Amino acid sequence: MAFFANLTSDGPQNSSLWSTAPPSHGPRRLRRVRCTGPQKDILRTSHDATLRLVANDGDVAPGTFGDTFDGFLAPEMSSFGDIAFLAGLTSLNDSRAGVWVDEAMGSLTSVAIRGEIAPGTGGQTFSFSFGPVVINDHGLTAFQADFGGRPHKRGLWREGAGGLELVLKDGDIVDETTGETFRSPSPLKFGDEGELIFQSAIVSGSTFDVGLFGLDAFGTIELIVREGDFLQVDINDFREIDRLLIKRAGSQNFIGDFDIPITVEFTDNSFGLFVISNITPEVPM
Repeated sequence: MAFFANLTSDGPQNSSLWSTAPPSHGPRRLRRVRCTGPQKDILRTSHDATLRLVANDGDVAPGTFGDTFDGFLAPEMSSFGDIAFLAGLTSLNDSRAGVWVDEAMGSLTSVAIRGEIAPGTGGQTFSFSFGPVVINDHGLTAFQADFGGRPHKRGLWREGAGGLELVLKDGDIVDETTGETFRSPSPLKFGDEGELIFQSAIVSGSTFDVGLFGLDAFGTIELIVREGDFLQVDINDFREIDRLLIKRAGSQNFIGDFDIPITVEFTDNSFGLFVISNITPEVPM
């Protein structure tokens, strides 16, 4: 598992990020830990319960010109112990943040940092906040981030053999026939061949629904389910979805490789818990 710890000291608060390797028979799971008193944040990892420090508040962040880590968020771990996480930075220029990956062998590298060019945006830069990040078993990430000035937009990026690429952004078309567009796409699960499950708002005028989508390794996006669809609850019992409640990114929220549990509120005010199974986006042969 990977977890945060705030360390007690006589000085200013500081934080770190740590990770522990699970038993060989169990899945890796993540949790957050907070201590009392004056605090120091750290990020650590371990194998066979031997802790290893990954990053500490005040450490120089890779990919920067001397900026230092200032707090950690949303660590996610692959099956092989690679860790993706978000972090803030203390910078002489302005407030900055970004995405980093720590390989299981201890190599820490940056993926994207506020102020860098955001691929696929015509030269605009990553700005404001970074959202959820997920990691696959090749140590590659997919993440949500803001880009551009005010009003900024939000996009979804994934790493591949050719580097970091934009999957889609606010305003991209969901359906040519209706003119609906994507807003705030957020990753849920990232496969080893680049296939991706994500959720997004589907905007039409001043209204929007939430949808669950699959992206295959070739870049084709398909709708899986959305608010307004009908689900079969029983024989001859079809109910219209009023709200989809999907947990944020995190491998612990999934049952199988691409099996996703969702809570559904129907228009008749009933609720149901469903597992969307056998989601297998196409991969190259």
